[in-house]
Amino acid sequence: MTSDPKGKDAAPPLPNAEQVKAYLRRNPDFLIDNPDMIAVLTPPSAQTGNGGENGVADFQQFAMERLRHQVASLTDTQGALIATTRSNMSSQSEVHQAALAALDTTDLEHTVHVVTHEFAALLGLDSVVLGIEWDGPLPSAAAAGGATALPIGTVDKMLGENRKILLRADGAQGEPIFGPAADLVESDALVRVLPEPHGTAMLLAFGSRDAERFHPGQGTELLCFLAETVSRCMERWLKS
Repeated sequence: MTSDPKGKDAAPPLPNAEQVKAYLRRNPDFLIDNPDMIAVLTPPSAQTGNGGENGVADFQQFAMERLRHQVASLTDTQGALIATTRSNMSSQSEVHQAALAALDTTDLEHTVHVVTHEFAALLGLDSVVLGIEWDGPLPSAAAAGGATALPIGTVDKMLGENRKILLRADGAQGEPIFGPAADLVESDALVRVLPEPHGTAMLLAFGSRDAERFHPGQGTELLCFLAETVSRCMERWLKS
């Protein structure tokens, strides 16, 4: 018994050439929306002359232009990725050097001096401030090292009670904690150090004249690591 070509298993008839052309005229963006179809089409060659005579687009040229744009886009993306990777590696190296410098300190004054004077050069910043919440005058060693006394509750007021770090690309101008450098700073990072109940509440303030050095959404792992390193060093001397 022969199968019925019009039965349910028969393949639907394919459109003829005129129907295909009519569909493409009604959908001029078909190849833009379906670029994978370019690979299965046989385009007219530019040497045949058909492109100019019959108004047929040179699909080979179209495909090449598309590939050029894709390559240019990939090159730009690759360049941006490499630049970001290099920047991250440089930042990681800088933070590690700063952490080692803090760990090599020998007393409270030395630790505070390294943080408030050497960190800026090691991290490529314009100002680094170590603020300590203290009821009354700071310990003489901390003051001699360059620490800034903060009224009790200042850290929570600046960061919020549950926030560990705040990055600002703007709004840092004139921040009082940076003292004489306040008008120079265009972006900053404020990091909580030794929050209660682990010890005296402190704040590390990193300031830069580069408005894009710190910004919301930026990775914070390295800065938090450095703040934790400083907190361990400070806790050791303050409790000794």
